[in-house]
Amino acid sequence: MSESDCNNPDTLLEKFERHLEPRSNHRIHRYEFQGLKQDPQETIDNFLSRLKNVAEKCKFKDKDERIVDQLIWGCAHKEVQKSLIGKDALQLAEAVDTARAFEATTKQMASLTLQRNTTGSSVDTVSKRRMKHIHKQRTYQYCGTDHEFNDRRKYPAFGTHCKACGKPNHWGKIKQNEAYTTIQIQKKSDRKRTYIDLKIKIDTGVQSNILPVNLYKKMFPEHMIQEHKVKEGILTPSDVILTAYGGTRIPQLGKTTITGTHKGKIIKCSFYVTRTEGPAILGLDTCQKLNIVSINGE
Repeated sequence: MSESDCNNPDTLLEKFERHLEPRSNHRIHRYEFQGLKQDPQETIDNFLSRLKNVAEKCKFKDKDERIVDQLIWGCAHKEVQKSLIGKDALQLAEAVDTARAFEATTKQMASLTLQRNTTGSSVDTVSKRRMKHIHKQRTYQYCGTDHEFNDRRKYPAFGTHCKACGKPNHWGKIKQNEAYTTIQIQKKSDRKRTYIDLKIKIDTGVQSNILPVNLYKKMFPEHMIQEHKVKEGILTPSDVILTAYGGTRIPQLGKTTITGTHKGKIIKCSFYVTRTEGPAILGLDTCQKLNIVSINGE
């Protein structure tokens, strides 16, 4: 050490710390890295931070590739693993975006379920009070209409046959609290016409319409150049930032307008094509325009 270094406190401290710091064995850190798993309640960002911290000590030549592999194998969610494992040339940023989107969707659905359960309990309490005063008329589950329950002749299905099973005096049981709707899309190719039924989840807690890119690919494979990449010029670029409950960002590729038929009427709906898993989602604004839902007081 030169005389100038000996008189420099910073240099002395640096060399002293380096002398006392235990030598690191990168093979031991690699063994530790291979055993990293995401805890059930751990966010994907925290898990990624742990992976990166250990990877720094492993002397990997292909660090990002190793992190992607361990992100897949160590992820706590089977759905994310299935989504990522089949992708070729998967980049770390895309893998993280997919995992974040699934995490955001899971939190959102859990929040909606809690809201619905709470609302259901309140409605059930009110209904029980009202039933003390209402005995004659109610909505019958096998026809979905209101009629006097104790008079068979006023039951709309009386004297008819069920289209589902052919038996008399009832109709097929209607689905309660239906949360989906369908838009039929017509595609023309040369002289052929094909029809696609797009099943969409109704979510009044969402402001925009969402169409996962994997569903977009099934409907319009001719628009794709890679598994999750749409040809340039097909989608309308958008600077809109989509976020889920909790503020997690939802990556979007652009905007598309789909023309279809809903309950016999021709409609146009705009969707953000996103890197998310799950169903297509119809937001509050479109649900109101299509008369799927109405807000009390309007």
